[in-house]
Amino acid sequence: MIPVEEAQIYKVNLKPYSNDSVGEQHYKQLCIGELSWCRKHQEIIVNKANCLYNLCQNESGYKGKARCLDFAKLEQICDKYNFRF
Repeated sequence: MIPVEEAQIYKVNLKPYSNDSVGEQHYKQLCIGELSWCRKHQEIIVNKANCLYNLCQNESGYKGKARCLDFAKLEQICDKYNFRF
């Protein structure tokens, strides 16, 4: 999980065009498949992300915390970045 503000998000055009290279066509198909999977499993992904976030932010005895990013620090950096723009 990486904090991102709406202002930093932009749409990627996945529409296939006849002048796309073979690599571009393959990449677009891959992205479409991944996006479809994420949308299908959105609720599960969000629930798991929220659980992990809460485990890492609280003083729980979660052993996997050492492998996780420092979410609070990332949020502070995101806020500083967005403040400049």
